[in-house]
Amino acid sequence: MIYIILFLYTVFVAYLVEKTEIYKKFKMQIEQNSGYKTRKKLSIVLSKNGIQFIGICLLVFFPMVFIHASRYGFGTDYTGTYRKIFYSVLYHTNLNVDSYVESGYIFLNKIVAKFTNDYVWVIFCSSILTYTILIIAICNNAKYFWQSVMCIFLSGFFLDSSTMIRQIIAVSLYIYSIKYVYKREFVHYLLFLLIASLFHRSCLILIPMYFIYGKIYKKNVLVALLLGCIIGAKWVFNLVIYIMGYIPKYAKYIPAMYMDTNFEMMFFLVALLIFLILLFSKNRTKEYYFWLSHAAIALAIASLSESIAFIFRFLDYFIIPTVILYIPDYLCNISNNRKRFLVSFITYGSLVLFQVYVLYVANWYKAIPYKSIWFR
Repeated sequence: MIYIILFLYTVFVAYLVEKTEIYKKFKMQIEQNSGYKTRKKLSIVLSKNGIQFIGICLLVFFPMVFIHASRYGFGTDYTGTYRKIFYSVLYHTNLNVDSYVESGYIFLNKIVAKFTNDYVWVIFCSSILTYTILIIAICNNAKYFWQSVMCIFLSGFFLDSSTMIRQIIAVSLYIYSIKYVYKREFVHYLLFLLIASLFHRSCLILIPMYFIYGKIYKKNVLVALLLGCIIGAKWVFNLVIYIMGYIPKYAKYIPAMYMDTNFEMMFFLVALLIFLILLFSKNRTKEYYFWLSHAAIALAIASLSESIAFIFRFLDYFIIPTVILYIPDYLCNISNNRKRFLVSFITYGSLVLFQVYVLYVANWYKAIPYKSIWFR
C-alpha cells in the first residue's frame, strides 16, 4: 500500500506544481539562460523565485526520496553485495575490492565510514545522490514535468534504483548529460559519462550515442536488424553456452541461464511496446530518431538477454531515459485528441500493469513487505 500512496501523492503534487507560476517562471529563466555560464545559472537558483522553486520541489520529491533511502533488505544485493563492500572498506578485510568495484562507489563508502560503522547509511546516501542527480536532470531536461515524474515509477527506475545501486547512479548521470547531446557539447557529455563510469564502467557503452544524434535512417532496415536479433537469439544462446563452457570464470553461470523465468520476457514486452509506439510516428526530428535508436537498442538487448550473459544489465541505459524524458514529450505532442488519449492510455496503462506485476505479483525485488532501516 505504501508504494501506491507514494505514487499517487508524488504524481498529484507534481501536477499541481507544474501549474504554478513559480514553476513556469523558473523554467522560463533556465531556458532563456541555458547558454550562459554556471555562475549565471547559480544566481537564478539562489534568487527568490529559485528558492521558492526548490521549496515546492521538496514537497514533490521528499516523501519519495525519504521512503526510498530508508528501505531495508530491498533486493538480493542489499545484504549480499553492498553490505560486504562497505565492511571490506571499513575494516580493510578485502584488498581486492577495488578490482571489481568502481572507485567512485568505494570513495562514497569511505566517506560514510568516517561517520558510522553501519552499512545501511552508505545505501541511504546512495539514494540521496541518485535522486538529487535525477531531479536536477528532470528539472533541466523534461518538457512535461509531472509526466516525467510519473515515469520515475513507470519506467522501473524506482525499483531498479533500490537494487542496482551503482549502475542507477550512472543512469541518472546519463539522463542529466542528454542536454549536452542536444547542445552538441561533446566534452561536457564525455565528462559526465566518465564521472558515471566511476560508479559503473558499463556506462561507457553510451559514448557512441552522442554521434547517433542527428542521424536519420530507414526504419525498415532497423526493423530487419531487430528481427534478426529475435530470430537468431536461439543460435546465439547455443554459441554463448559453448564458449562459456571453456571459461571457468563464467561456466558456473551456465545452469542459471537454463532457468525458466518470466523476467526477460516481461522486459522484452515492455521494450517492444515502446519501440512500436515510436516506430509508427510520422515525426522526423533529430530528437525523434535519437530516441527511436534508444528504443531499438533496448529491444535488441531484451531479445538477446536470454542468449548473452549479463547483456541485460545494459537495458536500463536505453529504456529508462526514453520513458522518463521522451515518451511524455512524444505523447503530449500527438495532435489528434482521440489518438493522443488512446496511445497514452495504452502506453501508461501497460507500464502500470508491468510495475504492478513486478512489485506485487512476481515480487522480483523482494520489496513486499516494505521494511525500514528505522525499524530493523
